[in-house]
Amino acid sequence: MDSGNPAFLSLLLSIGHDLTEEDFENLKFLCRGTVPASRLENISRPRELFLEIIHCCGLSEQNKSPLASLLFHIARHDLRNRLLGIEGGAITRAFNYWGGIPCRVPNFVGRKGQCSAVVEKLDQSDYCRIVSITGPPGFGKSAIAIQVGHELISQGKTNVYYVSLRDLRSLNGLVNSLLGALQIIASKEPIQQAKNYLQRLRKHSVIILDNAEDLLIPPVKDKFCRFIEDLAETALSVKILITSRQSITFFSVDTFSLCLDSLCPDHGRELLMLLDPNVSEDDAKQLACHCGGVPLVLRTTGALLLKGVDAKALISEFEMSPVSTLKSFSLNSLSHEHQLFNCLGICFDRLGADQQVALISLAVFPTTFTACDAQFLFRDHSKYNLQILLQDLVDNSMLQFDFLSKQYYVHSIIQSFCLDRVSQEASLSPTLESARKLFNIHYLMLLKELYALFLGKGCLKATEKFLINRRNIRQALNSSLLDPELEEMCIDTATAVCPLLAKMLRKEKFLSVYGQFTALCKANGDKKRYSDCLTAEAFCILSHCACHLPCPSAVEGFKEADNLQKGLGDDSSTMRAICLSKLGRCHGQSKDLEQAIPLIKRAIEIRENLKDEVFVAVGYKDLGGNFIYNVITELFIPNAAYAFNDAHKEANEIRKEKSLPVYLDLLGDHPFTATLMEDMGASYLELGDYDNSIKFIREALRMRKQSLGDHQETARSYHDLGMALAVQGYFTEALGVLRSALAIQDKVLGNHQETTRTHRQIAHVLKKLGRDKEARTEELMAHQRALSIYEPQPEN
Repeated sequence: MDSGNPAFLSLLLSIGHDLTEEDFENLKFLCRGTVPASRLENISRPRELFLEIIHCCGLSEQNKSPLASLLFHIARHDLRNRLLGIEGGAITRAFNYWGGIPCRVPNFVGRKGQCSAVVEKLDQSDYCRIVSITGPPGFGKSAIAIQVGHELISQGKTNVYYVSLRDLRSLNGLVNSLLGALQIIASKEPIQQAKNYLQRLRKHSVIILDNAEDLLIPPVKDKFCRFIEDLAETALSVKILITSRQSITFFSVDTFSLCLDSLCPDHGRELLMLLDPNVSEDDAKQLACHCGGVPLVLRTTGALLLKGVDAKALISEFEMSPVSTLKSFSLNSLSHEHQLFNCLGICFDRLGADQQVALISLAVFPTTFTACDAQFLFRDHSKYNLQILLQDLVDNSMLQFDFLSKQYYVHSIIQSFCLDRVSQEASLSPTLESARKLFNIHYLMLLKELYALFLGKGCLKATEKFLINRRNIRQALNSSLLDPELEEMCIDTATAVCPLLAKMLRKEKFLSVYGQFTALCKANGDKKRYSDCLTAEAFCILSHCACHLPCPSAVEGFKEADNLQKGLGDDSSTMRAICLSKLGRCHGQSKDLEQAIPLIKRAIEIRENLKDEVFVAVGYKDLGGNFIYNVITELFIPNAAYAFNDAHKEANEIRKEKSLPVYLDLLGDHPFTATLMEDMGASYLELGDYDNSIKFIREALRMRKQSLGDHQETARSYHDLGMALAVQGYFTEALGVLRSALAIQDKVLGNHQETTRTHRQIAHVLKKLGRDKEARTEELMAHQRALSIYEPQPEN
């Protein structure tokens, strides 16, 4: 055997050069019994030791195992591999399994963007030294880390070492696990040993430290953070990826933090359909929503479906009791670490007492909120202290923060956990009840403020703020009924602002909310409030109707309210005026002017006494409208309304004299002004004044687009403009405008009378354009959708 090959001897010299003093002493120790003790004591340099190993053990270029074994046992795998000529790819493959990275998570969906961002930051060319992935339990932190690890391995340029830190609560425990992943036998000083080894690495490497939350609690947190920061500063070929339920901040090195949110509804549905190919798309969509997009909950749901649990039964269970359904996922079939409420309980218990109170309080918000929005719950906190408190909850992954919108939210699963925790700990109940009361009062008062703003030139600001807060407002309206101290305040507020809510809520939402009020007042024998609620419901039904015929359910509601109000002697309230004016309008639609006119005039008198200029003008609008009901047909045909010219002319004169100036002066660009101008445009069309007709309807459309956006009334303006254009023969433009109406109706109404009416008008225009085949398709669509119409009505 030739041990004198210059290349081999040069390799030995390079290995000797990279041995530390401790490595050299360890090698000498391992050679006891192999190299005579007398010679071993006199050896002071690595090359002298290598010569003894050549002499005593036959070390040569063909027989490298004697030195390779020694280097393995002192944990210098880099030098052992250099001796054996093993390339990095083989090293990487070895680390994949023994103490290495777990297999890829199956059916991994919805995190492509996050994975790409992490891979980019872990690339050797990026300045970032530490990447952290934080999020609540079950959100998929480990799954992303494992996916990223496999992606780096597949690129072949990076060594990946994976360490699970679950249940580790000491730095020594972390380091020993890390040395195991590195395939190194720990010495008496494992921390320094790990640092030395990682500092000497030359190939780009990534260490994945998964589930680090147990190392982020005192007193170990400071030691852990110092160790990680020291590695990031000194081990220049190493980058660190940490996953944790708690965020970590490092100041001395470049870092990148990824805060995980739940999966979007589409990805949640996709995951469920991958887990159980037999589940229907609709059922998967509903279940994904109930699961809150949380991967752990979605995967548990998928497992239940595969075991034969009926999807619709599970949906029904979620709808009846989401908390008990989620808790049922924590039964014996799941390991302790996969029981979501157990994991959330650990996170909650690690919060300070003030943080626990804050989280329970914030759980009353059904949707996003800003720090300013939440201030009313924390009146004893300064703005700064509240922001710090909220950030503490974000750092502990119990509160989510959207960096784009700058808004916070408590995830629905965490809300369910909070409700369950309150039910188990009586000491937390006063916190939740107090927060609910404050929340309800705050948003009922906000609703009154928005209504006052709405009845003026601040309409756009009011509607924008309402849309931002609509879920909070609906929550307050529903929740207040459960508080005996607030139910009357709630009902009085809701009836007072019904013109605003009739504009801003869809008909079914409005009737669902107000139906509760009506039923409660009837059960309590509160005739005054019962009549107010009946008036509000009928007002909503009439507001959402565009057929220009009396709506039976609205007429029935107004008549019952009218009889009650007469019996109570109510002849001066705002709700009485609404009832009289709109009941008069219904009589006018039936051409019963003998009953209609006195009712509307009395409503105007009440509003004049209340000094309510806007609604006096509304009363005159209703009065003017009575001259033309039943004139407007489903399709405008130029010759059909000539016999009613005088009525339309008189109606517009009343509107121009009594309503329009007040609307423009007090409201400006406003949904009320838009409705008036559209009515005037319709009358001008019947009078043959096409220029004014188009002018007024276009102006109504502009106002509605600006103040309401995609809304049922905006679609009406598009529809009426299309009809007016069609009357004048501008069929191509009319078609485009009508299709704009249909697009909004599909979005906000679905199968509805107004949607079918637009299909029919499009068919009419297509026929005029000679496109008979397309016209027949539209007529068929109108017929099919008419069969599927469901019109919600007030409950008896």
